[in-house]
Amino acid sequence: MMLSGKTTIGKLLSEKLNYRFFDTDILIEEQMGMKIAEYFNKYGEETFRQVETKVLTSLDLTENTVIATGGGIILNPHNLIYMKNNGILVYLEVDENTILKRVNDDEISLRPILRSDNLREKIQQLLKKRLPLYENSKDIKINCVNKSPDQIVTEIITMIENKKTINFLVEGL
Repeated sequence: MMLSGKTTIGKLLSEKLNYRFFDTDILIEEQMGMKIAEYFNKYGEETFRQVETKVLTSLDLTENTVIATGGGIILNPHNLIYMKNNGILVYLEVDENTILKRVNDDEISLRPILRSDNLREKIQQLLKKRLPLYENSKDIKINCVNKSPDQIVTEIITMIENKKTINFLVEGL
């Protein structure tokens, strides 16, 4: 979900694992030559989502890589299949109140999807639509409420290591 800390956590995780890091939002802005909010306003969400898919699927995933994606990337089933086939999906869980605490005027200007007369209601709508997708597609879920980035990254690494062990044991049977 937006404002869950994907970029911060992704960067820190990639540093701790010595992996490459990509942020699809940054790559999209580089490819389009404008800010996402500007592109979104000019061409609409559907066109933006097409660009988002192209950027995601253009990444070279042959090396160890951490990718921070936009919170809406999962709305496209093709993106979900691509991500599931090429990595471990980590769902950084935050609640409505945490998102509201992190929203400021700058965030709203960067995130056109948040523009609304009733911000709480808009966030509730987004969560209602996206939470089932996050829950059903995740390999790992980390509750990020009231935790530091270091705590979250430590949990992710532990869960990835446990997941690899479980997969190895299952494959070895």
